[in-house]
Amino acid sequence: MENMSSLQKRIKTVQELHSIVKTMKALAAVNMHQYEEVIFAINDYNHTLALGMQALLKNTQMFFETPSVKSNKVAAVVFGSDQGMCGQFNDIIVNYTIANLQEQEKIFLVVGSRAAANLTDRKCPPSHIIPLPSVISGITLTVQDILITIEQWFLNREISKVLLFYNSPIPGTNRYTTKHLQVLPFPNDRFHGLQQKKWNSRTWPTFSLPANELFSALIRQYMFATIYRALVESLISENASRLIAMQRAEKNIDEYLHQLNSKYHQQRQTMINEELLDLVAGYTASINKPL
Repeated sequence: MENMSSLQKRIKTVQELHSIVKTMKALAAVNMHQYEEVIFAINDYNHTLALGMQALLKNTQMFFETPSVKSNKVAAVVFGSDQGMCGQFNDIIVNYTIANLQEQEKIFLVVGSRAAANLTDRKCPPSHIIPLPSVISGITLTVQDILITIEQWFLNREISKVLLFYNSPIPGTNRYTTKHLQVLPFPNDRFHGLQQKKWNSRTWPTFSLPANELFSALIRQYMFATIYRALVESLISENASRLIAMQRAEKNIDEYLHQLNSKYHQQRQTMINEELLDLVAGYTASINKPL
Protein backbone atom coordinates (compact mmCIF):
# COMPACT_ATOMS: atom_id res chain seq x y z
CA MET A 1 0.00 0.00 0.00
CA GLU A 2 1.22 3.50 -0.88
CA ASN A 3 2.18 5.51 2.19
CA MET A 4 0.84 8.97 2.97
CA SER A 5 4.07 10.77 2.14
CA SER A 6 4.07 9.29 -1.35
CA LEU A 7 0.42 10.19 -1.81
CA GLN A 8 1.07 13.79 -0.77
CA LYS A 9 3.80 14.06 -3.42
CA ARG A 10 1.51 12.67 -6.11
CA ILE A 11 -1.27 15.07 -5.11
CA LYS A 12 1.12 18.01 -5.30
CA THR A 13 2.34 16.93 -8.76
CA VAL A 14 -1.22 16.54 -10.06
CA GLN A 15 -2.18 19.94 -8.65
CA GLU A 16 0.75 21.54 -10.49
CA LEU A 17 -0.31 19.81 -13.71
CA HIS A 18 -3.85 21.05 -13.12
CA SER A 19 -2.53 24.60 -12.85
CA ILE A 20 -0.63 24.24 -16.14
CA VAL A 21 -3.69 22.90 -17.93
CA LYS A 22 -5.84 25.78 -16.65
CA THR A 23 -3.23 28.26 -17.89
CA MET A 24 -3.09 26.65 -21.33
CA LYS A 25 -6.88 26.64 -21.51
CA ALA A 26 -6.97 30.36 -20.70
CA LEU A 27 -4.26 31.11 -23.31
CA ALA A 28 -6.17 29.19 -25.97
CA ALA A 29 -9.33 31.18 -25.22
CA VAL A 30 -7.42 34.49 -25.36
CA ASN A 31 -5.75 33.54 -28.65
CA MET A 32 -9.10 32.59 -30.17
CA HIS A 33 -10.51 35.99 -29.27
CA GLN A 34 -7.52 37.82 -30.75
CA TYR A 35 -7.70 35.91 -34.04
CA GLU A 36 -11.46 36.43 -34.26
CA GLU A 37 -10.81 40.17 -34.10
CA VAL A 38 -8.41 39.75 -37.04
CA ILE A 39 -11.19 38.03 -39.03
CA PHE A 40 -13.38 41.12 -38.57
CA ALA A 41 -10.56 43.27 -39.95
CA ILE A 42 -10.11 40.95 -42.95
CA ASN A 43 -13.84 41.14 -43.67
CA ASP A 44 -13.60 44.93 -43.79
CA TYR A 45 -10.57 44.70 -46.09
CA ASN A 46 -12.38 42.29 -48.43
CA HIS A 47 -15.31 44.69 -48.55
CA THR A 48 -12.96 47.51 -49.59
CA LEU A 49 -11.45 45.31 -52.31
CA ALA A 50 -14.93 44.43 -53.55
CA LEU A 51 -15.79 48.12 -53.82
CA GLY A 52 -12.61 48.74 -55.80
CA MET A 53 -13.38 45.84 -58.14
CA GLN A 54 -16.97 47.04 -58.53
CA ALA A 55 -15.78 50.50 -59.53
CA LEU A 56 -13.32 49.00 -62.02
CA LEU A 57 -15.81 46.60 -63.61
CA LYS A 58 -18.59 49.17 -63.92
CA ASN A 59 -17.51 50.14 -67.43
CA THR A 60 -14.67 47.67 -68.07
CA GLN A 61 -14.80 43.96 -68.81
CA MET A 62 -11.77 42.19 -67.29
CA PHE A 63 -10.72 38.54 -67.23
CA PHE A 64 -8.08 36.67 -65.30
CA GLU A 65 -5.72 35.06 -67.79
CA THR A 66 -4.12 31.76 -66.79
CA PRO A 67 -0.71 30.96 -68.31
CA SER A 68 -0.55 27.72 -70.26
CA VAL A 69 1.19 24.94 -68.37
CA LYS A 70 2.35 21.49 -69.36
CA SER A 71 1.89 20.01 -65.90
CA ASN A 72 -1.40 18.88 -64.36
CA LYS A 73 0.12 18.91 -60.91
CA VAL A 74 -1.93 20.45 -58.11
CA ALA A 75 -0.26 22.51 -55.39
CA ALA A 76 -1.91 21.89 -52.03
CA VAL A 77 -1.27 24.47 -49.30
CA VAL A 78 -2.03 22.68 -46.03
CA PHE A 79 -2.42 24.61 -42.78
CA GLY A 80 -1.57 22.62 -39.64
CA SER A 81 0.16 23.36 -36.34
CA ASP A 82 3.66 23.64 -34.93
CA GLN A 83 2.62 22.82 -31.37
CA GLY A 84 0.96 19.77 -29.89
CA MET A 85 -1.82 19.24 -27.37
CA CYS A 86 -4.49 20.15 -29.90
CA GLY A 87 -6.22 16.79 -30.26
CA GLN A 88 -6.66 15.41 -33.79
CA PHE A 89 -6.34 18.82 -35.41
CA ASN A 90 -3.49 17.82 -37.76
CA ASP A 91 -4.81 14.31 -38.44
CA ILE A 92 -8.17 15.69 -39.51
CA ILE A 93 -6.82 18.20 -42.05
CA VAL A 94 -4.22 15.78 -43.45
CA ASN A 95 -6.84 13.03 -43.91
CA TYR A 96 -9.15 15.53 -45.61
CA THR A 97 -6.39 16.75 -47.94
CA ILE A 98 -5.30 13.27 -49.02
CA ALA A 99 -8.91 12.17 -49.54
CA ASN A 100 -9.55 15.11 -51.90
CA LEU A 101 -6.36 14.63 -53.91
CA GLN A 102 -6.21 10.85 -54.25
CA GLU A 103 -6.37 10.69 -58.05
CA GLN A 104 -4.27 13.76 -58.77
CA GLU A 105 -0.58 14.48 -59.12
CA LYS A 106 0.24 16.82 -56.28
CA ILE A 107 2.87 18.87 -54.53
CA PHE A 108 2.54 20.05 -50.92
CA LEU A 109 3.34 23.33 -49.24
CA VAL A 110 2.70 22.88 -45.52
CA VAL A 111 2.36 25.55 -42.86
CA GLY A 112 3.14 23.86 -39.54
CA SER A 113 5.76 21.23 -38.78
CA ARG A 114 3.38 18.71 -37.18
CA ALA A 115 1.13 18.57 -40.23
CA ALA A 116 4.28 18.19 -42.36
CA ALA A 117 5.42 15.23 -40.23
CA ASN A 118 1.95 13.70 -40.54
CA LEU A 119 2.06 13.97 -44.34
CA THR A 120 5.55 12.48 -44.40
CA ASP A 121 4.28 9.50 -42.40
CA ARG A 122 1.60 9.05 -45.09
CA LYS A 123 4.32 8.93 -47.77
CA CYS A 124 3.37 12.41 -49.03
CA PRO A 125 6.45 14.45 -48.04
CA PRO A 126 5.97 18.20 -48.48
CA SER A 127 8.15 20.10 -50.93
CA HIS A 128 8.18 23.20 -48.75
CA ILE A 129 7.51 23.77 -45.03
CA ILE A 130 6.77 27.17 -43.51
CA PRO A 131 6.61 27.67 -39.72
CA LEU A 132 3.52 29.20 -38.17
CA PRO A 133 3.75 32.78 -36.87
CA SER A 134 4.06 33.03 -33.10
CA VAL A 135 2.39 36.47 -32.98
CA ILE A 136 -0.33 38.19 -34.99
CA SER A 137 2.15 40.62 -36.55
CA GLY A 138 3.99 37.66 -38.09
CA ILE A 139 0.99 36.47 -40.12
CA THR A 140 1.74 38.92 -42.95
CA LEU A 141 5.28 37.59 -43.42
CA THR A 142 4.02 34.00 -43.42
CA VAL A 143 1.43 34.79 -46.10
CA GLN A 144 4.09 36.55 -48.17
CA ASP A 145 6.30 33.44 -47.96
CA ILE A 146 3.39 31.33 -49.19
CA LEU A 147 2.71 33.69 -52.09
CA ILE A 148 6.37 33.79 -53.12
CA THR A 149 6.56 29.98 -53.21
CA ILE A 150 3.31 29.69 -55.18
CA GLU A 151 4.41 32.35 -57.64
CA GLN A 152 7.73 30.58 -58.20
CA TRP A 153 5.98 27.28 -58.87
CA PHE A 154 3.56 28.95 -61.26
CA LEU A 155 6.24 30.87 -63.14
CA ASN A 156 8.24 27.67 -63.57
CA ARG A 157 5.05 26.03 -64.86
CA GLU A 158 5.37 23.28 -62.30
CA ILE A 159 1.71 23.47 -61.27
CA SER A 160 -1.67 24.08 -62.87
CA LYS A 161 -3.80 24.74 -59.81
CA VAL A 162 -3.43 25.93 -56.20
CA LEU A 163 -5.77 24.74 -53.45
CA LEU A 164 -5.89 25.74 -49.79
CA PHE A 165 -6.75 23.08 -47.19
CA TYR A 166 -7.52 24.25 -43.67
CA ASN A 167 -9.73 23.82 -40.62
CA SER A 168 -12.35 26.53 -40.29
CA PRO A 169 -14.20 27.43 -37.06
CA ILE A 170 -17.95 26.94 -36.81
CA PRO A 171 -19.44 30.27 -35.64
CA GLY A 172 -20.87 30.28 -32.13
CA THR A 173 -19.12 27.06 -31.10
CA ASN A 174 -15.70 25.73 -30.13
CA ARG A 175 -15.83 23.26 -33.02
CA TYR A 176 -14.42 23.43 -36.54
CA THR A 177 -14.84 21.86 -39.95
CA THR A 178 -12.54 21.14 -42.88
CA LYS A 179 -12.49 23.33 -45.98
CA HIS A 180 -10.65 23.65 -49.27
CA LEU A 181 -10.55 26.62 -51.60
CA GLN A 182 -9.07 27.27 -55.04
CA VAL A 183 -6.93 30.40 -55.29
CA LEU A 184 -5.31 29.77 -58.69
CA PRO A 185 -6.35 29.88 -61.45
CA PHE A 186 -8.48 32.73 -60.19
CA PRO A 187 -12.13 31.98 -61.10
CA ASN A 188 -13.50 34.53 -63.57
CA ASP A 189 -16.99 34.18 -62.10
CA ARG A 190 -15.75 35.38 -58.69
CA PHE A 191 -16.98 38.91 -59.37
CA HIS A 192 -20.19 38.15 -61.23
CA GLY A 193 -22.90 40.45 -60.03
CA LEU A 194 -20.62 43.34 -59.06
CA GLN A 195 -21.41 45.23 -62.27
CA GLN A 196 -25.13 45.11 -61.55
CA LYS A 197 -24.77 45.84 -57.84
CA LYS A 198 -26.04 49.24 -56.72
CA TRP A 199 -23.38 51.77 -55.75
CA ASN A 200 -23.99 53.45 -52.40
CA SER A 201 -23.11 56.93 -53.59
CA ARG A 202 -24.15 59.43 -56.27
CA THR A 203 -20.70 59.56 -57.84
CA TRP A 204 -18.40 56.78 -59.00
CA PRO A 205 -14.73 56.82 -57.94
CA THR A 206 -12.07 57.42 -60.56
CA PHE A 207 -8.65 55.79 -60.93
CA SER A 208 -5.44 56.90 -62.59
CA LEU A 209 -3.82 53.49 -63.14
CA PRO A 210 -4.42 51.62 -66.41
CA ALA A 211 -7.33 49.22 -65.99
CA ASN A 212 -5.16 46.11 -66.52
CA GLU A 213 -2.66 47.19 -63.86
CA LEU A 214 -5.39 48.02 -61.36
CA PHE A 215 -7.14 44.72 -62.05
CA SER A 216 -3.89 42.78 -61.47
CA ALA A 217 -3.22 44.70 -58.24
CA LEU A 218 -6.73 43.95 -56.94
CA ILE A 219 -6.40 40.25 -57.83
CA ARG A 220 -3.08 40.05 -55.94
CA GLN A 221 -4.70 41.65 -52.92
CA TYR A 222 -7.62 39.26 -53.12
CA MET A 223 -5.20 36.33 -53.12
CA PHE A 224 -3.32 37.81 -50.18
CA ALA A 225 -6.54 38.35 -48.21
CA THR A 226 -7.83 34.85 -49.05
CA ILE A 227 -4.66 33.10 -47.85
CA TYR A 228 -4.46 35.42 -44.83
CA ARG A 229 -8.01 34.54 -43.83
CA ALA A 230 -7.43 30.80 -44.30
CA LEU A 231 -4.36 30.96 -42.04
CA VAL A 232 -6.21 32.93 -39.34
CA GLU A 233 -9.19 30.56 -39.45
CA SER A 234 -6.78 27.64 -39.08
CA LEU A 235 -5.19 29.33 -36.06
CA ILE A 236 -8.62 29.85 -34.48
CA SER A 237 -9.47 26.19 -35.10
CA GLU A 238 -6.14 25.07 -33.64
CA ASN A 239 -6.78 27.00 -30.44
CA ALA A 240 -10.37 25.74 -30.33
CA SER A 241 -9.06 22.18 -30.60
CA ARG A 242 -6.50 22.89 -27.87
CA LEU A 243 -9.20 24.44 -25.67
CA ILE A 244 -11.35 21.31 -26.02
CA ALA A 245 -8.35 19.08 -25.31
CA MET A 246 -7.48 21.10 -22.20
CA GLN A 247 -11.08 21.00 -20.99
CA ARG A 248 -11.04 17.21 -21.26
CA ALA A 249 -7.65 17.04 -19.57
CA GLU A 250 -8.87 19.31 -16.75
CA LYS A 251 -11.90 17.07 -16.21
CA ASN A 252 -9.71 13.94 -16.09
CA ILE A 253 -7.27 15.61 -13.70
CA ASP A 254 -10.11 16.74 -11.43
CA GLU A 255 -11.42 13.17 -11.27
CA TYR A 256 -7.95 11.75 -10.63
CA LEU A 257 -7.26 14.40 -7.97
CA HIS A 258 -10.54 13.54 -6.28
CA GLN A 259 -9.50 9.86 -6.20
CA LEU A 260 -6.10 10.70 -4.75
CA ASN A 261 -7.59 12.99 -2.09
CA SER A 262 -10.15 10.34 -1.16
CA LYS A 263 -7.41 7.75 -0.88
CA TYR A 264 -5.27 10.12 1.20
CA HIS A 265 -8.12 10.97 3.59
CA GLN A 266 -9.03 7.32 3.86
CA GLN A 267 -5.48 6.38 4.83
CA ARG A 268 -5.28 9.31 7.22
CA GLN A 269 -8.53 8.29 8.88
CA THR A 270 -7.30 4.69 9.11
CA MET A 271 -4.08 5.85 10.77
CA ILE A 272 -6.04 8.01 13.25
CA ASN A 273 -8.34 5.11 14.05
CA GLU A 274 -5.35 2.84 14.65
CA GLU A 275 -3.77 5.42 16.98
CA LEU A 276 -7.05 5.77 18.91
CA LEU A 277 -7.36 2.01 19.22
CA ASP A 278 -3.78 1.84 20.52
CA LEU A 279 -4.61 4.50 23.15
CA VAL A 280 -7.78 2.67 24.22
CA ALA A 281 -5.93 -0.63 24.39
CA GLY A 282 -3.14 0.94 26.44
CA TYR A 283 -5.60 2.61 28.79
CA THR A 284 -7.55 -0.64 29.22
CA ALA A 285 -4.41 -2.57 29.95
CA SER A 286 -3.26 0.01 32.53
CA ILE A 287 -6.53 0.00 34.54
CA ASN A 288 -6.75 -3.79 34.55
CA LYS A 289 -3.15 -4.18 35.76
CA PRO A 290 -3.09 -5.41 39.41
CA LEU A 291 -1.41 -3.11 41.93
